[in-house]
Amino acid sequence: MRPVASGRKIWIHVRGATVVNSSSPQHFWAAHAKGVSSGRPPEKRLRAAIEITYQIENYGNEQKLLPIKISEDEHKRPVFEEVSCISSDHRANIPGGQSLKISKTQSGVIIAEVPGHETILIQPFNPGVFYNMKLKCHCDNVLDSDSDILSFNVPTIDVTVEANVPSDTVFVAPATELTSGGTWVYKRVFLKEQHLHVRWFPTQSADVVPKGSGLVYRSATKGMKSSRAVPGK
Repeated sequence: MRPVASGRKIWIHVRGATVVNSSSPQHFWAAHAKGVSSGRPPEKRLRAAIEITYQIENYGNEQKLLPIKISEDEHKRPVFEEVSCISSDHRANIPGGQSLKISKTQSGVIIAEVPGHETILIQPFNPGVFYNMKLKCHCDNVLDSDSDILSFNVPTIDVTVEANVPSDTVFVAPATELTSGGTWVYKRVFLKEQHLHVRWFPTQSADVVPKGSGLVYRSATKGMKSSRAVPGK
């Protein structure tokens, strides 16, 4: 059995920003939104801060080698801030604040890793062994009408998405019964390469959510507390 990630928490903070050039871009986000038209002047740019924390557990009876990295689309001008691991296994510890090695794929995805810690060896599950991961970055070139794919590279359970967006922005996440304010909790299993599709766009575009998206609309203008389900297919 492969390692399992649990208690994954994805925190997203979006605010207006002046676009600046960045020489150290990253991929956790992807896919542009389709079918959303704000009817406003050209889209402004936002700055998105992203933090991901999770625990890794290996329920097999053999050690497993796991890649440790964060990535992002180049056009969003991301800036990597942290790739770290706190573990009771000293060989797996990756202290925060270390310099990151940057590489780029042919498809325009920037990848950040800690030199010498591109992988960690996950020991079989033991109550005394833990691996607490943190990935952190910000993107300086995010459109105010856009979307992202939150994908999983190992089976993952108990996922929480938290979003903090400007008052004139709507944030959309897949429907779940466990939701409050800008928080969505998914008490389920996500298999490797499954994903969550989130979106955001100006409040004026709130009624232009594509049919069949199976998403929940939350109004940021009221503290993201009102909601309505968008019917699925």
